Amino acid sequence: MNYIYTLMDPISNEIKYVGNTNDISDVLELHISESETKIKRLHVWIQSLLELGLKPIVEIIDEIETEIDLNEEFWISQIKSWGFNLINE
Repeated sequence: MNYIYTLMDPISNEIKYVGNTNDISDVLELHISESETKIKRLHVWIQSLLELGLKPIVEIIDEIETEIDLNEEFWISQIKSWGFNLINE
């Protein structure tokens, strides 16, 4: 099973990022680990939360078996149409 998930800001509850994974149990720790060495907007945002003692909130928004990239693109477009300013690059 593959998952489409969001990372939400724990302060504003705003959706900041949409991603996909086949292992939802490790997704947050992977993003946190990557944020220590990478400088994309996602990682800078995660580091700013960690400095406050906070972590993003992970929420599964879809479970799919095929077409994971297509479904992720759909959800990114959908969430942007709702007015969220995503930091996906």
